[in-house]
Amino acid sequence: HWEPETARQIGVMSSYDIGPMRWSWLVQYCTNFIGDDAWLARLRGEFRRFNYIGDTTWFTGSVVAKHDRSPLGRSIEIDITATNQRGKANAVGHAWVQLASRQRGPVTLPDPPARPMAAGPRRVGG
Repeated sequence: HWEPETARQIGVMSSYDIGPMRWSWLVQYCTNFIGDDAWLARLRGEFRRFNYIGDTTWFTGSVVAKHDRSPLGRSIEIDITATNQRGKANAVGHAWVQLASRQRGPVTLPDPPARPMAAGPRRVGG
């Protein structure tokens, strides 16, 4: 997808970005917004349109929910939209963020899994 001719051969008008790049932009947008004292607990994202090489993408977000009584402390939910210079959304996301608070103190991180994940595939059966 980086070669314009190859992109056209598969039916796309020009070369375009790769998903992990836009995914990292979603994560960076969230972590820049929430700052060092919060925790990005979960992020869901969808790529809606191609992001052609040379496009400009702006990210905007809004807090859509606030939770004061979560077992892990205060949290918010954020809706995120990535919009290109043509005014079209090319990605959307939804983030769940844990916040520090004056009443409860720093963010309480979730416990790690009881069993560490093994490297490589697991054998099943005998």
